[in-house]
Amino acid sequence: MGASGPWAVTDMQEALLLEPPSDVARTGRRVYVSFGVNCASLLCILGCLSTSSMVINPDPPGWSVLMMLLFVAVDLPLLCLQFVVARSHSTMRTIATRRGLVCMGLSTRRLPWPSSRSGLYPVVRRFSGRQAVIAFQVDDDGRAHQLFGVIHVGRGEQVPQMLAAVNAQLDAVWAWGVERGCAVESGRYRALTSSGEERARRRAAARLEAFRGARRGPGPG
Repeated sequence: MGASGPWAVTDMQEALLLEPPSDVARTGRRVYVSFGVNCASLLCILGCLSTSSMVINPDPPGWSVLMMLLFVAVDLPLLCLQFVVARSHSTMRTIATRRGLVCMGLSTRRLPWPSSRSGLYPVVRRFSGRQAVIAFQVDDDGRAHQLFGVIHVGRGEQVPQMLAAVNAQLDAVWAWGVERGCAVESGRYRALTSSGEERARRRAAARLEAFRGARRGPGPG
């Protein structure tokens, strides 16, 4: 495992690997493969209909041939993309290194360590008809970046437990950075520039805090 440029191979010799649970990876692959199969089926049906039309009418109108070629030109690249995305669910991961976080999916994105633990946070999203808790990092410009592989998927009533699980992973990432002197707490909370994303961030934090409070139980009277 290596990198180029300032993210040298030596930086990867000591790293913390974060990968999605196997059931999440399988679900992601199944969703995209299913979509790709549907696209391929539609393409086959169109081909059969076009072939039958040409047999019945050897001189079809030009617009019908143009529509078929256009559909093939759009559908085939889309089909290939779906299978590439499905494959990427097997390799999505985030690697914490001394220089920052390396997020590996369809492409590789490198993020510096945030200036505060609050810059690493979970958000609740929809995922294939279920609920997912996904980890993000906010950068210095207030933009959110997904930490690939840090995700839990389940039913709606499981969201509080999933929030706690993802937050525990983020605690482990931050502790790893602090132990090595590459993560330093500034105490500054950096809000997201997107108001919708910031609301989702705060809602997840409130749900997590409520779950923690329920587990602690009532305080002494």
